[in-house]
Amino acid sequence: MPLVEIVSRVVHILCAVTLGGGLFYLCAVQAPALAETDDATRERVGGAARRHWARLVMVTALFLLLSGSYNYYLAIQASRSGAVELAKFYHPLMGVKILLALTVIFLASLLSGRSPAAVRARENSQRWLTVASLCVVLIVTIAGVLKIAGHMKPKSQAPPASVTQLHAEQS
Repeated sequence: MPLVEIVSRVVHILCAVTLGGGLFYLCAVQAPALAETDDATRERVGGAARRHWARLVMVTALFLLLSGSYNYYLAIQASRSGAVELAKFYHPLMGVKILLALTVIFLASLLSGRSPAAVRARENSQRWLTVASLCVVLIVTIAGVLKIAGHMKPKSQAPPASVTQLHAEQS
């Protein structure tokens, strides 16, 4: 059903934009701004922002995993049915994209978490936010390659002789 496919794609893109954009914001704006404040302000503001960010990370991660899995399933089904032909590099590149996406979700979850590991990771938050942001750039690049070069329309096949003869007779 096309409506479900459209909704899945829109949800996937909106969640990716929200998570990726949030990481860029944290990396380029919030982390440097908080670094200029005193420890008490940094803890108070950073803690409040982190609680809101953690909820957003959980929701976007869930919907990214669900919609991404469904969209990948649709691509495989389209390939199997002959509607499209996937390039030889499609699955390996998709595997890299999935691993990068899992890395981004892990880092966003870790940096928004409350565990002792999360507290240690936040001591180097600028580094981990930069890594996550670079992963987002790679994911977007791979997604573009897969969308443009990964799906090829099947080679056109010559129509059966009876159809060719029918067209010739009608002319």
